[in-house]
Amino acid sequence: MRSFFLFLAVFLTSCSPLSTRIPEKITVHEMESFDEKIQWEAIVITDKENIRKFQAGIWGAGKESGIVDLDDPELAFTLGKESYFLWLDSGIIMN
Repeated sequence: MRSFFLFLAVFLTSCSPLSTRIPEKITVHEMESFDEKIQWEAIVITDKENIRKFQAGIWGAGKESGIVDLDDPELAFTLGKESYFLWLDSGIIMN
């Protein structure tokens, strides 16, 4: 019975999105509009634990269908090959 639980734990961990390869860095930009970044130096996050927290937040976000009318995003960031917009006040993230 103990070996079954060990197998189950290993299996679930290997199937979890958090077990996928962690990107080397996250690059964060402050945004003027959807198309224009504010001309400041980007923040680059390279700490694996912080990157893992970013991933958990993105993967844990609920998806909403439909069309939305949003103000310009406050931040944009890249995580691996994916790019996201982030609205801090409302807690919205968009891929």
